[in-house]
Amino acid sequence: MTKRRKSLTLADWPDTDRQCWLTACEKADWFENVGRAANWSPASQYDARYVYGIWLRFLSDHDPAVLTEAIHDRVSLVRIEALTRQLQKRVLPSTVA
Repeated sequence: MTKRRKSLTLADWPDTDRQCWLTACEKADWFENVGRAANWSPASQYDARYVYGIWLRFLSDHDPAVLTEAIHDRVSLVRIEALTRQLQKRVLPSTVA
């Protein structure tokens, strides 16, 4: 039996999310704005991508239709609390924080 990943890989993200991430990581030339994550270390980029993948996995497991909504419309206090409760069952409190 294959163990299921806790985090969706970038390849499995919805197209909009994947494109936003790739744009955030784009390096720019001298006259263009650089993506917000472009100057992050590879480890920081990996961590952010992994944690966001956990959010997307949670959404796909609990309310897959929401993945067709705009990224900012997916965020709600109810969803964040539900994900937090789920994480509290399997990781240390410092990790949840």
